[in-house]
Amino acid sequence: MLRTFIVAALCLGLLSTSFGQDTQTFSLQDAVNYSYEHHTNMRLAENKIRTSEQEMIEVRAMGIPQVNAGVDYNYNIKLPTTLIPDQFFNPMAGEDDFSEVSFGTTNNLVASATLRTLLFDGTYLTALKASKAVAEFANLEYQHDKAQLRDAVKKAYLPPLLMLENIKTVEENIRVLEKMHFETNAMYEEGFVEKLDVDKLELSLDNMKVTLEDLRKSYKTAVDALKVQIGFPLEQELELIESVEAMAAPLADFNEDAVIDYMQRTEFRMLEQNKVLQQLNIERYQKGYWPSLSGFVTYQQQVQGNNLFDNPSNTGASFAGLSLNVPIFDGFSKKALKAQARIGYENVIHTQEMLKSSIDLQVKIAHRNYKNALENIDSRKRNVDLAERIFEISQIKYREGMGSSLEIIQAEQSLFQSQQNYIQSLYDFILAKIDLEIAYGKE
Repeated sequence: MLRTFIVAALCLGLLSTSFGQDTQTFSLQDAVNYSYEHHTNMRLAENKIRTSEQEMIEVRAMGIPQVNAGVDYNYNIKLPTTLIPDQFFNPMAGEDDFSEVSFGTTNNLVASATLRTLLFDGTYLTALKASKAVAEFANLEYQHDKAQLRDAVKKAYLPPLLMLENIKTVEENIRVLEKMHFETNAMYEEGFVEKLDVDKLELSLDNMKVTLEDLRKSYKTAVDALKVQIGFPLEQELELIESVEAMAAPLADFNEDAVIDYMQRTEFRMLEQNKVLQQLNIERYQKGYWPSLSGFVTYQQQVQGNNLFDNPSNTGASFAGLSLNVPIFDGFSKKALKAQARIGYENVIHTQEMLKSSIDLQVKIAHRNYKNALENIDSRKRNVDLAERIFEISQIKYREGMGSSLEIIQAEQSLFQSQQNYIQSLYDFILAKIDLEIAYGKE
């Protein structure tokens, strides 16, 4: 009996642990950090960095001494025959007399090892610098992808968060309407109001419940979209705990007249690095006219005989040398490649100028939208306060028999609409705030 109880307790403990792990709570920063670890784009960006690191090793290997070994074996099924004048052996022989002679052995085995090294090549040092520049560019790409993902997560986190606020608002309105419906129904039973007043409130209450159900469905859809954005399992529950007030806090360090620092934008830094790559490309083609020098050392061992296992001949040899390559004429191909590299460099400069203009416009629009959204929040908040006062007065008048059910329903609808408008203004403001941070390249 005790054993059964212990097993049951353990099972319940495991079940409670598993259920407790089903739901994860995420603040906005939690969601961003989770996306860094689980989103596919970050894995791809990390692979680019790893690839560039391997490319650096590949380029560096060109200047490191390299050793190769090989073995060649020949089995002469039939040795070639050469005609030698008989006069070579017998001076008295005729001029047209020849003897057939075979040179060589049936088996010939040669083993060799060669060390080669690059002694001088102008393009090699440029290639080393270029490989490092490519690695830096890959790192900038990683930062750019990370920033884009962060901004996308912020925008995906916002809709479900504000839907939660909307749901809370609707639930509060439902509680108020239920209380009013209960009071009105009691007044109807006492004969103080008509059945029509009860029906109107019931209809308004039912409509509000339908709105609540629609909001809950939309919230689930928005949360699923957030899960996809951060790489979170769709089947697992996710709870948002970020404060709307924190996200809606006005920015304090964005002066509309401040000088724009373009280097804060990863796209601009990537173009700067692209300029470096294009300059190295030009340098590479310039040094392509320079001579290159390499050296080599070879050692070989030769074993030959009709039977390799019966006292064969075994001889060794070694030699060293230099190889000089001097480009003389290539049909103007390097000249054309160098011209293309210069054009590529100019294109990067033009692209930078266009990006500057685009950033200037983006910052201007973002400031305008941010300012308008901030003013709109204040206006919408005043409307909510006014609608709440009107609704409270309508309730008092209705309870004292001085107001109608139509008046109170209209006041409730106006309050609900003003609350929806305020939540929408919060969404617009936070979105404008995110866009302003993006425009300046801020995290």
